[in-house]
Amino acid sequence: MGKNLNTDPFCHRDFQLPVRDCHRNLFHLGFNSARNGCSLWRIQRIQFLSFRVKSVYILIGGRVQGVGFRYFVQHKARELNICGWARNTPDGKVEIEAEGEQNNLATFIEWLKIGPARAVVQTFSVSDIFPSRQFKNFTIR
Repeated sequence: MGKNLNTDPFCHRDFQLPVRDCHRNLFHLGFNSARNGCSLWRIQRIQFLSFRVKSVYILIGGRVQGVGFRYFVQHKARELNICGWARNTPDGKVEIEAEGEQNNLATFIEWLKIGPARAVVQTFSVSDIFPSRQFKNFTIR
């Protein structure tokens, strides 16, 4: 009688679902909703609340076009599970909209301040924007 029925390692109290597609689409493992009292809804809710998603708009100026800056941005974004886009502007800058977990986004921003080997970052501005959650990966426009 004294046996704890909640010894399942997949219980919502002990387990975080793996993240796919930049933390927007939960990876469903097919949990039985009656299994040890753990419902998939509760697991999804805890998963949703555990992520602190943030979105930023970044504008970078200097020698950032023609040096592989956007490809550098895309590579770092994919490493850090950041979603969004990067594109060149007509005035010689690179603009980026990025969305991800706060810690990963902070690391991403620090990498952007350095840039690839041939780039020279002279101006750098970051603005918080409302998370749209519309991106599934990071693209170059």
